[in-house]
Amino acid sequence: MKIVLLILGIIILAVLFVVFFPLRVVFEYTDKAKFKVYAYGIKIYDSQKPRTEEQKKPLPQSEESNSGNDLVERLKKNFGFLKEILKLIVEKAKKYAIIKNIEVRYRFGLSDAAVTGIYSGVVYGVVNGFAAFLRNYFRIKNQKIDVIPDFDNKVQEFEAKIELIVRVVFFVPVMHKVIKLVHEKKEV
Repeated sequence: MKIVLLILGIIILAVLFVVFFPLRVVFEYTDKAKFKVYAYGIKIYDSQKPRTEEQKKPLPQSEESNSGNDLVERLKKNFGFLKEILKLIVEKAKKYAIIKNIEVRYRFGLSDAAVTGIYSGVVYGVVNGFAAFLRNYFRIKNQKIDVIPDFDNKVQEFEAKIELIVRVVFFVPVMHKVIKLVHEKKEV
């Protein structure tokens, strides 16, 4: 009996450990996009990892889903449902997700210094507007945004890194609500 209780206690402790501790999601862009997910410092997903032949096989498609118009029609039909799920995810993200680090470096130069100056004003507005948008939905610990106009050379260099910390417990209420919404949708 003691062994069963000990094993049950270890299982419960492991489940609590998994549920309440965070996942670290890293998105990087230098030459191409990279997406990585870490749990407890161990990489559990890497978009740069080569896929196996089994993963590369295309999924079988039915004849009905081959047309692009069919997809558009289904999206229109389920727009309210998708909007409610997105609203829930954003609402819960404020509570359970933190942007630990945002680093953006954009160096640009156009053919003319005057055009580069005008373009830099537009870029500053867009980048800072996006940062303000993120601050509305996430807590941001560290933010470093460098917009560097180069008035002498014609150049385009962009690098970005966003590190997001999400507690796994975030997915519990979201999945519960999604299942509830799907069930309600089926009843209608």
